[in-house]
Amino acid sequence: MRIRIALLVPLLIACSASPNSPGEIRAQREQWAERTPQHYQFDQDVLCFCVPPHAVRMEVRDGAIVAMTDRETGAAVPQSSWGAFYTIEGLFELIAEAARMQPARLDVTYHATEHYPTSISIDYMANAADDEVTIKVVALTRMDG
Repeated sequence: MRIRIALLVPLLIACSASPNSPGEIRAQREQWAERTPQHYQFDQDVLCFCVPPHAVRMEVRDGAIVAMTDRETGAAVPQSSWGAFYTIEGLFELIAEAARMQPARLDVTYHATEHYPTSISIDYMANAADDEVTIKVVALTRMDG
């Protein structure tokens, strides 16, 4: 009996879904979709070799960004810069696209009960400089009431 259990444990570990597998990404996205608020705000930090701002507070209504503030300066972020940031649904699209590209590294952490991504780290090419990006989602607040 001990031999059977010893053989089963590695098999079960190998078959369990990794946090970055397409199945796990899909499952987290579906659970978020079941709970998606119509109106919410959150803080997003982008760590990359890219143009500032890197820390924003974003307000989303009906899936679209309606306001964004630079958390470092308190200034409104011009709409022309909003394309550098992602709603929660946009983050799921980014994760799925990155997974399809098979990057050197893709690490995703999800909120335990709300199922949105709280941290995404992507290194597209192992030996390339400055292609890495990390996005953090902090303090998501439902504003639906």
